[in-house]
Amino acid sequence: MVFHRAFRFLPLPLIACLLLSACVQIEQTLTLDQNGGGTLSVQYAMTTEMLAEVEAHARAEAEAIGEEVPTPLAFDEAQIREDFKEYEPLGVTLEEAASWEAEGKRTVRLKMRFASLGALTQTEFLSDRQLRVKRVDGGAMEFAQIAPPSDPMMTEMAELMREMMAGFRAELRVETPTDILESNADEQDARVARWIFDVSNDPRAFARAQQMDLRVRFAAGDPPMPEFPPE
Repeated sequence: MVFHRAFRFLPLPLIACLLLSACVQIEQTLTLDQNGGGTLSVQYAMTTEMLAEVEAHARAEAEAIGEEVPTPLAFDEAQIREDFKEYEPLGVTLEEAASWEAEGKRTVRLKMRFASLGALTQTEFLSDRQLRVKRVDGGAMEFAQIAPPSDPMMTEMAELMREMMAGFRAELRVETPTDILESNADEQDARVARWIFDVSNDPRAFARAQQMDLRVRFAAGDPPMPEFPPE
């Protein structure tokens, strides 16, 4: 579906950034509940000036190939809600779909609730990432979001098009149901780990976002969060 092609987090929106010579600022928050379910929210923002350029490019491409070409912030709430109906039998429901303009930016925000990580992985969101929750030494739980195998073509593309990616920033958050013990995040507090990929501070931020495994260990709780995938 067009909606899913435009809104899957990685790698498609980032590839779209490169192909359309524009970069979307992205925030993603995965909140884990003690019962194994949770919520996933994704938010995208782009300056209205850059968005106008992207939309003009998309119109030109559509005319050239005779097909619809989605833009990274295409938004039709009615269509989004209709699209999500196919996920309801899996245990994934849409809680929020919003779009607004402020301070020269267009922002789109989606929030969905999932009954289990298994349900979430059957959707197109995070479908290229392997999600895992397991018990580790000391009785703690570890959540991992594992990147797909490195694609040399994507790495080379990122290097060649570095100037076109100015402004790219992604912040990924994992909120845990109990206190965090350790993580490989850039920042963390009691129950939130944050990974920040910002080209203005790190020219290799895009490549890091593609290749980095996210890991966070947290107290098991009583009862502990179910392992995923179940053994």
